Amino acid sequence: MKNIFVFLILVLWGETIYARTEKYVFTVLYSTAVSDTLNIPISDLKSYITNTIPFSKVILSDTDSKEKPVGNVIVIVDRDDTAIGQLCRQYGVGAPPTEWNSFCITSFVRKDDASCNIYFLEGADSWGRQYAVYDFAERFLGVKYLKPEIDYTSMQQDFSVELINTGIQRPDYKWRGLYPWHYNYDSRGLTTFCDINAHFVNRDWEWFRKLCDWMVKNKQNAILWFDDVFSHENISGQFPDSLSDYYAFRGIKQILGLGWASNEDLVTGGDWKRKICLDDKGRSVEDAEWKRAICPQTKEYFQLADINFANMKLNNPQNYIGVLVGYGENTWASKEKGVPCVLHSGIPSSRMMIRDLNYISKKFESVGLGDLPLGFVTSTHSIRADNPFETDYLIDNLPQNAIFSMHTYQQTGWKQFQGLYDKIAQRNKVEDTSIKAFHIAEVAFLCGTDIPLLKPSILRRRSEHFSTLPKGHTIGHLTTLNTTQYLYWYNTYQLLRWQWRKDEKRWDEDNFQNFSALFGEKNGEKLNEIFNRFTCLEYVLPYISLDSLLNSASELRSPVQWGRYNQKTHPDYFGFLLWAEEKNMEKLDDAEKSIVVIRRMNEELLSMQNKLYSSQFYTTIRLTAAYYAIRVFTGKFNWYLNDALTIFKMKGWNDNVEKQLERAKEELNQANASLMEYNEAFLQLLDLKGQLSKANEKDIVRDFVVNPDCSYFNQKLIEIEGYLKSKKIDVLAN
Repeated sequence: MKNIFVFLILVLWGETIYARTEKYVFTVLYSTAVSDTLNIPISDLKSYITNTIPFSKVILSDTDSKEKPVGNVIVIVDRDDTAIGQLCRQYGVGAPPTEWNSFCITSFVRKDDASCNIYFLEGADSWGRQYAVYDFAERFLGVKYLKPEIDYTSMQQDFSVELINTGIQRPDYKWRGLYPWHYNYDSRGLTTFCDINAHFVNRDWEWFRKLCDWMVKNKQNAILWFDDVFSHENISGQFPDSLSDYYAFRGIKQILGLGWASNEDLVTGGDWKRKICLDDKGRSVEDAEWKRAICPQTKEYFQLADINFANMKLNNPQNYIGVLVGYGENTWASKEKGVPCVLHSGIPSSRMMIRDLNYISKKFESVGLGDLPLGFVTSTHSIRADNPFETDYLIDNLPQNAIFSMHTYQQTGWKQFQGLYDKIAQRNKVEDTSIKAFHIAEVAFLCGTDIPLLKPSILRRRSEHFSTLPKGHTIGHLTTLNTTQYLYWYNTYQLLRWQWRKDEKRWDEDNFQNFSALFGEKNGEKLNEIFNRFTCLEYVLPYISLDSLLNSASELRSPVQWGRYNQKTHPDYFGFLLWAEEKNMEKLDDAEKSIVVIRRMNEELLSMQNKLYSSQFYTTIRLTAAYYAIRVFTGKFNWYLNDALTIFKMKGWNDNVEKQLERAKEELNQANASLMEYNEAFLQLLDLKGQLSKANEKDIVRDFVVNPDCSYFNQKLIEIEGYLKSKKIDVLAN
């Protein structure tokens, strides 16, 4: 009772003091003419203020109110409003922003109350006005819009009201947004890791509303949904109208993606296996089922498209930016000369693709969407000599207002598309066309050894990518949204910020700034060092090479060959060979040091007892440290074992042989211990501890980051013990 009484006294005292000084009173003044589109941002701003400033009071007031604004005034500028226009003139607010999506924040000490300030938040359009509100909350209150479910705010006991003057803020790209992976990966056990798909399967439309809000808060305005036209997985026909309307209301425009000529074993309209590309012996031209493409020369080809077009739900033309047709890297369209199919061998893929585009154009004309820009998606998977996108025919036959998207996978950079950029630029120059390029960058790769590991190296690559990407005819930049789980939300969050504007800072400086804001400067330094050390480990480089690594634009040695689909077609070494091949013990020792430092710092950061860190950072970092530890200790084991074998071959058994074998045993024990830690962290991260069934385990082992089981290490330990006992080494040891 005593504590409650004291608390009430403090609250009443605080409210009295702060109300008297009006320092902690905020009036948000807005015009009734723009209130509809700003209701949500204004409501969010009120929440941010009350969650950040102790004892604060927020008053929402439109200009029809006769009450004089009190405290600090936040004006959402509408110069057509008489009262707001008068305020702007009274304070000498500069010229308004006029460019697309731009905004500015200007502030002054109140002329009638020197203890308070007045802030003018002005946008060039409805987007800019929303961005101004959220940018103000970020600058003024330290709010960070980290992921759809997390707006980071922190109560500030020593809050000070400061002036903010941003100048005009404008985007680097006209269109900025996300390409969410919503695909159904249940057959390969991927739903566990791909939460976007899980939300879609569960029809969790409220989460998709939060996704929309998250985009607006981070100054994004576009989203790409892919409809697999030859499949029943077209997402546009499954979103409720209320959700589509909400995206439109908040200013998120849609790029309609059409997954074309691919099947993923989901084709509707009969026996699809009779419609795939076959060679002269009736065999599929591709072995893997997920690669089998519907033949473009069968009569059923457009019949299937007609069926699924009829099921698509299209709405107001103003809600769309354009249409992108994606064939994927495994269809017949991946090669200009086609595949050895009896029906279309020898027919250039580029000609059939333009045929398809004309068909699609007529379909959209029939539903009143004929003016939408049309074009193709290509990816770095498909960039090779016989790629149809590299032919003049395809570029020369695009519509005059076409859009074209380059999709950068994994660590690859945009420069692989230089030839395409040049072709588009040349046609625009010669024919006065307006073909525009979108770029789609990946921050995670579900088909590689990424999720759920922490892979900050992608940020290094994308930082360079944003700094050099030509902007002349690049009007849009999108980021893949593979998952918002683990720490992949951070990669996406960072790219959303860079899509708005990328400054000249290195990516690690941006990381440090973010981490310091979240956890304090000293803790920010530790977390940034963890990210940097992981980057060096991924590239199998010593930490001492960090500066050159961060400043390098070239692609470095990295285990990009790791894959999960098929052991025969995608050799999966999980990085063991990279470390085992290292003959430099100094490099291996440096890697071990990095792991020791990462583990120590991770535990120190956990001791902050910060909920954000413990829930979003700690276990992923622990898992990733164990992942690299297994590989480094395995590499050191291999080094000591081979050294013992070399000595044995030259001099026979001696003390040095025995010494190296003992060291090999020690390293193997550490690898084994790290494996145990990895497994524990893995189950904890996925919240599967004690409930991982054998069937589920099989899917996870097949499709995600797996390690050799304990028997691998135990067998090696048995071999070493045998060598020590017999004082002889099997000459086949390696």
